[in-house]
Amino acid sequence: MGTVLSFSYLAGRRKQINSVESSLLKVKSLLGDRLGSKGSLIFDIWLDGLNAIKDGDFTDQEMLDEFMKIIKMKASSVAPLNKEEEAVVEEAAQMTISSLNGQKNKIAVQILSKK
Repeated sequence: MGTVLSFSYLAGRRKQINSVESSLLKVKSLLGDRLGSKGSLIFDIWLDGLNAIKDGDFTDQEMLDEFMKIIKMKASSVAPLNKEEEAVVEEAAQMTISSLNGQKNKIAVQILSKK
């Protein structure tokens, strides 16, 4: 019985992880398409930003603001963003935050960030 429950639990987590991975692939594609070579640098910063906010208790707007602050700060020395690029990154951030809306996906982000 315990094995069946464990498998069901892990299978549910797999769906959550797949959802987050799918969202991240879309973000990576969007950043690459709209920012060119700078997109991959920003995506690496993106992953660091997700790791930084994963344990916080934020409203969606607070999460967006904090996430953008982290990305702009880290990008400033590696791949500075102009206003148009910031708008692209913010669009992708909103897409990510809406996909992470809810505790189940936050748990999946925590699992992914430990890989």
